[in-house]
Amino acid sequence: MNKLALAISALLVSGGVMANPGDDNSAWVNLQYSDDNDVDIVQVSYGNYADNRARVNMHYSDDNDVDIYQRGTKNKARVNIHGSDHNDVDIYQRGARNVSDNTISYGANHNYIDVDQYGYDNLSNIYIKSGDRNDVDVDQDGAHNESYVSLLSENVDHNYIDIDQDGHESKTTVIMNTGGGSGYTNGNDVDVTQNTNDLAWVNLYNSSYNDINISQY
Repeated sequence: MNKLALAISALLVSGGVMANPGDDNSAWVNLQYSDDNDVDIVQVSYGNYADNRARVNMHYSDDNDVDIYQRGTKNKARVNIHGSDHNDVDIYQRGARNVSDNTISYGANHNYIDVDQYGYDNLSNIYIKSGDRNDVDVDQDGAHNESYVSLLSENVDHNYIDIDQDGHESKTTVIMNTGGGSGYTNGNDVDVTQNTNDLAWVNLYNSSYNDINISQY
């Protein structure tokens, strides 16, 4: 098992992290009050159970560029954007039973997250809790993939979510819910594209002026 922990506080740096081919590698990157950083994580495994982990936390850090590449089985990538704006996150996972978890919270605005998963039984979770004008693109190519998007809490407005599932028997769930708060979750744009034997489920509560487009071929 290889473990890497990288903490950056109030620094301007550019760097990359690459795990040697193998299993059970872990990489952590913490950005706190840090702007204009480039972070690259590469984890490649050829076994049946790679179990590699990559995690990036951004707290009050703006204009960062994060790229995570994972190849193998049962890899997990997690990115948390907290009170941070104008960050660009790209996650590429190739294989089976991989997981991507991404959270945008505490007034994080104008962030871009792109998730590409190729294989089967992959899972993508997107949580936006108090953040406006974020752009999220999820592309899943293969069978039995699942994508969950939750726009929770109040003041989650004008976000753009695009989900493209190319395969069969995949599922997309989109939830917009203020959770009983005094604000609203309004003006969000959600596009879902699916093809064979797929399921799309959208639930809105106390949410108005949204644009929901579901295309199933």
